[in-house]
Amino acid sequence: MEEMHEHDIRRNTLQQLRRKGENSMKYDLVGVDGNAFSVMGHTSRALKREGLRDLVDEMREKAMSGDYDNLLRVCMEYIDKANAAAEERGEE
Repeated sequence: MEEMHEHDIRRNTLQQLRRKGENSMKYDLVGVDGNAFSVMGHTSRALKREGLRDLVDEMREKAMSGDYDNLLRVCMEYIDKANAAAEERGEE
């Protein structure tokens, strides 16, 4: 299997973010400042707004356990959890 270069991984991640932004989700990462702390802050606020405050420390720990691409993957995972909570309550 061909090894993916860092720029390919980032491009794929950005494409995933754009696809997610096309959906009618309450939260996404499209348009969020790309600074790692801004991304984690946005994700933390989404979790807190949806009553998932108990997941914030877990998200930060996982997000900071790897490189920037890991941070984006983890934050997208937790944004999905915030969206699922919003959808359960009938908000999108």
